[in-house]
Amino acid sequence: MKISVNAKNPIKLRDIIIAACIVVAILVLGGIFDYKLTSAVYVPGNESWFGIVGAALVELPVCLGLGFAGGSLIFCRYKGKKVWEVFSIVIGALAILVSYYFVYDTFNDISKDIIRMQEHASVIKILAVFFAFIMEGLFVGLAALGRFKWGFDQHDMFILGIAMIIIAAASAIVSNGMKFLWSRPRPRYIFTLDDPEAAFHPLWKLDPFKSITASIKDKSFKSNNLKSFPSGHTVYAGTAMFVLPYIACCSPKVRDDRRIMVALFYVGMLWCILAGLSRVYAGAHFLSDTAAGFGTTLLVGSLINYLLLFRKKKAPSEEPQA
Repeated sequence: MKISVNAKNPIKLRDIIIAACIVVAILVLGGIFDYKLTSAVYVPGNESWFGIVGAALVELPVCLGLGFAGGSLIFCRYKGKKVWEVFSIVIGALAILVSYYFVYDTFNDISKDIIRMQEHASVIKILAVFFAFIMEGLFVGLAALGRFKWGFDQHDMFILGIAMIIIAAASAIVSNGMKFLWSRPRPRYIFTLDDPEAAFHPLWKLDPFKSITASIKDKSFKSNNLKSFPSGHTVYAGTAMFVLPYIACCSPKVRDDRRIMVALFYVGMLWCILAGLSRVYAGAHFLSDTAAGFGTTLLVGSLINYLLLFRKKKAPSEEPQA
């Protein structure tokens, strides 16, 4: 199976470097002013609408990516050995299920934090099921339209679908591993303590696996309180930097238009930055946590983009003429 795609690389090294510089700048800013910035914008018990709406919606890019990728693997499944065809269908279905769960969880967040329907738990679950089906139908339907109506490149849909799944999965694995290594207390947890500034962990302080040991010692303690670094929501929001150009890259009509590809990458970057800010306003993370989430997806996505998909092909050596 040919791993590389037929389209040109939609993401240029220049744009990756610009994004990396932004990550470093935010990380440095957060490392210096994390506590002051959070204490200035986060008000315990009076969370901002920006933070609440952000928490509910920022993960939509990973939902779109996994839904589209799952549909791509099913509709453009690898034709050859039967085992690979079945494997394509299974992985595609799993990607759709994970995307469905993300959307379902998003609706629950909206219901719980925005429209305040905690007392109608059964109604929320029923509505969440229907909402997730509708959204997932749109994401998978986009892949179906691309495959059967819009003339998307089938090979590119399949390979880029795999790439989207790998980027999402690898970013999640790396970020969750970092959460356990840092075990950094969340702002909204430390602000419930008598001396929040004393409980604050600066960026450079690691406390490996305290999130696990603390919950073992105290069964009532929520381990999630010590999983601030990096921001998982920002990790998933950052997939937009790759998901949007990759989906457009499947279309022969627009994949050679550099302006569209660059615009989509920067739209994804802006979404990621806004997601990070919303998490700070919600008291879920410090600024440096969001920079680390941004950087995690950028690093993982860039490695997959350049090493797996768009590596330079060696020119065939010319045979000496007789």
